[in-house]
Amino acid sequence: MKIVPKPFWNEDSARISRTLWLPSLNLIEREWTGELVTEGWGTCKRSASDQPITDCLSASTAECTTVDKKERAVKRRKREEEQTEKQQAEKVRRFRLYPTTEQKAILRNWFGTARWTYNRCLDAAEKKEVAKNKKDLRAAFLNKDAIDNMGKPWVLETPYDIRNAAMQDLLNAYDSAHARYTNDKKVFKIKHRSRRKSRQESIVIHHKHWSRVKGKYAFLRKMKSAEPLPHDLNYDSRLVYQRTTGHYYLCVPMPLRVLDGPSSGRLISLDPGVRTFLTGYSPDGEAIELGKNDIGHIYRLCH
Repeated sequence: MKIVPKPFWNEDSARISRTLWLPSLNLIEREWTGELVTEGWGTCKRSASDQPITDCLSASTAECTTVDKKERAVKRRKREEEQTEKQQAEKVRRFRLYPTTEQKAILRNWFGTARWTYNRCLDAAEKKEVAKNKKDLRAAFLNKDAIDNMGKPWVLETPYDIRNAAMQDLLNAYDSAHARYTNDKKVFKIKHRSRRKSRQESIVIHHKHWSRVKGKYAFLRKMKSAEPLPHDLNYDSRLVYQRTTGHYYLCVPMPLRVLDGPSSGRLISLDPGVRTFLTGYSPDGEAIELGKNDIGHIYRLCH
């Protein structure tokens, strides 16, 4: 015998529904009737309320939503202000560093790993094994899983951002080569980084890591220097090692401060004319007329 299921809403469910108290509108105390309270299937306790419960819930939800929107707006405005206040760097200040033997060993490992990352990404890109984009290069040579698969745990001793900056240097080199070919039709071949042939090497120190007091970056601010190192960095800087001299430098980009000198009051602009031979205007707004209505006398002097 085949059982045919009945629909949920039928005459029986409609009859049961009519006996239940299922308000679909606002729960306002003054709209409750005596019949509703006495003939309901459950216990009812009347209480005075001037505001619907649904309005309270809606107001609470709206308040939370408003707070979230305000917080997001404040964070967005703060980020925009920081970007606006951050001027474009137009000069670089170089600080001579004097790292200890232990600090030099750490820096040598960082330089070597950055060089290795650059060369491996270059080889893969030239052989077209990996696409020339951040996502694929990171998955192949930067992420921990890829390093573990290659069996080179020493690479992970160098911070990720330093290795990522080396990869970014390669992508910037490709962009420069493409721009040069577009403008001059000259092919620029990107070469490998070599410890023997390179006179200097550099790694990027992100400004967000400079003020760290713990972790792998903590020793940077503790290094001795010829001048006091900046307390904070507003821009990503480069730590440079000159192989020919063995010197270490921290190159910090900075905005160029243009100082407005005081007005000397000795400069005027001259405007030649017919009725007035010359009119001079000073930066302070003064006007000086030379040879006003003397054009006839000037003609006689010329002859």
